[in-house]
Amino acid sequence: MDNKNRYMINGENAMRVIIDIAKKNNCKVEDGFYLCNVLKYLIRYNDKNGLDDLLKAKDYLEMLICYLSNADEV
Repeated sequence: MDNKNRYMINGENAMRVIIDIAKKNNCKVEDGFYLCNVLKYLIRYNDKNGLDDLLKAKDYLEMLICYLSNADEV
């Protein structure tokens, strides 16, 4: 699959959508980083690394949850 198509959803650039989702959720740098990576790996998993990408998405989701859990304590 062409690399450019890997990040397209219904003709839309998925990276633009990911950034819009981060903005909608008022993400700061760190939580935005985790969220964007979760979405990136979920979007491309079937076209690139399959289960490996799903596991990466899971790891980033766990990091996001941990970060947000600890952010309330600071």
